[in-house]
Amino acid sequence: MILEAIENDSGKEKLDDAVHGVVAAVALGRALKEKLPADVDSYFKAVQKGSVRRLQIDLSSKKVTTKEQNTTVVDVYKPVFDVNADTNDNLNRTVDALDVASCQVLSICTIQTSLPQSLEGLAALSELSLDNCSKLKTLPQFKGLVALKILDLHACASLHGLPDLPTGLESLDLGGCVELKLLGKLQSLTALKTLNMDGCAKVTSLGDHPHELAALKSLEDLNLRNCKGLKELPQALTQLESLTALNLNQLCELEELPEPMSNLQKLKKLNLCYCLKLKTLPDLSENKLLEQVQNKLNRNQEGVVYVMGVDADLVHAWKACGCAPGCKDGLGEGYGTCALLCPWSVRKGRVKRAPSRAQ
Repeated sequence: MILEAIENDSGKEKLDDAVHGVVAAVALGRALKEKLPADVDSYFKAVQKGSVRRLQIDLSSKKVTTKEQNTTVVDVYKPVFDVNADTNDNLNRTVDALDVASCQVLSICTIQTSLPQSLEGLAALSELSLDNCSKLKTLPQFKGLVALKILDLHACASLHGLPDLPTGLESLDLGGCVELKLLGKLQSLTALKTLNMDGCAKVTSLGDHPHELAALKSLEDLNLRNCKGLKELPQALTQLESLTALNLNQLCELEELPEPMSNLQKLKKLNLCYCLKLKTLPDLSENKLLEQVQNKLNRNQEGVVYVMGVDADLVHAWKACGCAPGCKDGLGEGYGTCALLCPWSVRKGRVKRAPSRAQ
């Protein structure tokens, strides 16, 4: 196919345009920073003519500083934005130069507070990264991005809310969005597999309605680490039948988990570390893929419930009752087979047992 293109004059021209477009896309950020108008214009033209599929535009430069960490000197890289290159005009020209039917992957790093509305027209876009756009306050409408599968908004620290997102989205990264309060219409994201909300401290609820979360039937990985504004979790969480990993690390105000957690039969990893106010623990004896309880965190290990920082007496009673993974026979650390602890713990409200399936 390539040989045919080379032998054919029109095909050769298209191939040349594609190559020039790829080269221009790689060098565009540097051209903007060097502020050479003639060169910049030629780069934009090459990107447009070459129907570029992938573009990464980073208008920042990495400032290297050193600091001492555990008696070792390490390099720390921080983005420093060039205010002459990082302009709304350059962002608009960049997006406008992209072919709406060709561009599949776009990465933008900018200090601007908003993005071009024309971004919505990139119908072929499957991956969009706005990682570390720390001043970004609003997003354009994304309804036109019908092919979008991956949206990375990591460290968009000034973002307050989300627009309606494409229903085919499979991965959404909101980690470090410390000002985010509104999640929008979660119930429309029925294809979503990964949702990272690590550090979204101002989010107080998972959606506008208590049952909204239940619509995420494809969700496999839910990270709510350090979402300190979440004081309770919706019962709809127990309806996420595809869920394999749930991270609740540092939900400092959480007092209990919704029931029945036994519905989550695919759950392989549950992180409850530093949930300091937990008063009860759920019955996980029927969750067959959860096999043990550990204090020490191992991110690569599956089949584990992590409980570092959780009330030790609560954890011991949970194990003794046979409600903890690997303790179905009432074998609890420090308790042996002391069956009398089970009714005592339940009466005191320390451990919740799931309703019997026979009932």
